[in-house]
Amino acid sequence: MLEKLADQMGVPRDKMPNQVVERYGNNSSATVPTAMVDTLASRLTTEPFTMCLCGFGVGLTWAAMLLEVGPLAFCEMIDFVE
Repeated sequence: MLEKLADQMGVPRDKMPNQVVERYGNNSSATVPTAMVDTLASRLTTEPFTMCLCGFGVGLTWAAMLLEVGPLAFCEMIDFVE
């Protein structure tokens, strides 16, 4: 789905974070911030970005936003093992 979206938007496929589900599974609503941390953590603490965030849900629900983010004080994946 991300490849099709990239093609429709004219965004190079290498700029789309498409390995998040394979690495972490389906995180539902946490998938978008997981993708941000997974692909841009080190850069988000030092530089600002303009991002297009899109989410697709149950049925035909979806949402999208254009967001200016960064630099952030903290942007790391926290592993929790019980």
